[in-house]
Amino acid sequence: MSEQRDLNDLQSEMRRVRGELGRDVEELIESTRDAMNWHYYVRRYPWAAMGAAALLGYFLVPKSRRPIVHIERQEIPRPGLGSTLKATVLASAARLAGGLATQYASRLFEQYREEAAPPPQLHDGD
Repeated sequence: MSEQRDLNDLQSEMRRVRGELGRDVEELIESTRDAMNWHYYVRRYPWAAMGAAALLGYFLVPKSRRPIVHIERQEIPRPGLGSTLKATVLASAARLAGGLATQYASRLFEQYREEAAPPPQLHDGD
């Protein structure tokens, strides 16, 4: 009878193992599905995902083949207040002289037109 009991115990143990095996296989499938889904890692480890994306971008961007040349600019001395004031006065004087020259030329042109025009004809009423 002990042999029968051992057989029954073995069968019940095997049923229990088969039931657990089914659950273990479902858990394995679920964990494999999570392992293959990148959204899972981004949700679970956002900072690590950002770092991995930055590294991937760094290695995917092509390197520049041309050397970077730094050009040094020469400092141009800035004019002082005196030279700025002198330049402003000279520019204003030039503008004024140009305006006066234009007026003078306009008057000369008007005089020339008056001298060159024939005198008006007067009718006596004939």
